[in-house]
Amino acid sequence: MHYRSQITRAFRTCVNFGCTAMVLFGYLFAQGAAAQTVAEHAPRVLREHRLFPKDPTEGSRFGYSAGISGNTMVIGAFVTDGAAPSSGAAYVFERRNDHWVQSAKIFANDGADGDGFGSSAAIDGDTIIVGSPFSTVGTMPGAGVTYIFHRENNAWVQHAKLEPPVPAFFGGFGDDLGVSISGDTAAVADGAAFQPPSTFAAISIFTRKGSRWTQSARVKVANEPSFATSVSLNRDTLVVGALNGNAPGVEFAGAAYVFQRRQNRWVQQARLTARDASTSGGFGFSAAVSGDLIAIGAINAEANGHAPGAIYVFGRDNDNWKQQANSWRPTEWILICWDSA
Repeated sequence: MHYRSQITRAFRTCVNFGCTAMVLFGYLFAQGAAAQTVAEHAPRVLREHRLFPKDPTEGSRFGYSAGISGNTMVIGAFVTDGAAPSSGAAYVFERRNDHWVQSAKIFANDGADGDGFGSSAAIDGDTIIVGSPFSTVGTMPGAGVTYIFHRENNAWVQHAKLEPPVPAFFGGFGDDLGVSISGDTAAVADGAAFQPPSTFAAISIFTRKGSRWTQSARVKVANEPSFATSVSLNRDTLVVGALNGNAPGVEFAGAAYVFQRRQNRWVQQARLTARDASTSGGFGFSAAVSGDLIAIGAINAEANGHAPGAIYVFGRDNDNWKQQANSWRPTEWILICWDSA
């Protein structure tokens, strides 16, 4: 099996380290069994281009979110001007002759100031999903929505607006690292369940039939307050981060949950933690899944007395997920992404 870069974010560094653009974009090529680790292939990560929008503005937060599929990339800028001043936008880049060229700027057609459109973004083929976590739903301020765009004749057209099943006051629907899409299925982190009387968040699953998107499931677990910190979807596998989950013998180290779709039901398959878990290590801050590999970002993982962050890679053996030999702590901050060819 051949793995190549496609799906975003093994871990997010731009936000944590104050980047204003995606300075480095990592391409990871790894051949062989799923047991091979990111660490073994780190020397093959290639440095590409530094990207900027055609209409750069100070404080736009360009690069706050990103997604890639094949030769198309989407990058969020949640404070830039869209349909309204500071409503947010996302920029689409296409690779042409080894150069990344901006091909579109997309935004919600009903965007308002402060909606945060572009706080999260993902792409699969000709479909883009973008989170707008502070949008008003009905009379509920800040409940959040997500938007679906589809590529038609080289233009990106808004196709759907997805709303939380129970809008809540600043409920966090589609917030940071909170959207993912694969084929005709989209997953959106829904923090509305943090509101009383419930305690825990959930993942809302939407499916497309024809041109219509409807909610088909709601995935949640018990006794995990930070569930839905991040989400990644690849075909029938769903990975959900829980930033402050407990690891064996270590509180607040972080965890990640793996769910498998079986007969249209999402069944928990595993709960992942780091072997070298540390308190507040941030394991589960971000996640990426492709085929039989999962990468989990731990934004505060320690190394040599510092906390540079790390990527933990897990491989699937039948229905068991096992951490591979080593975590990867890069010497330069990059964005790792992949999908199966």
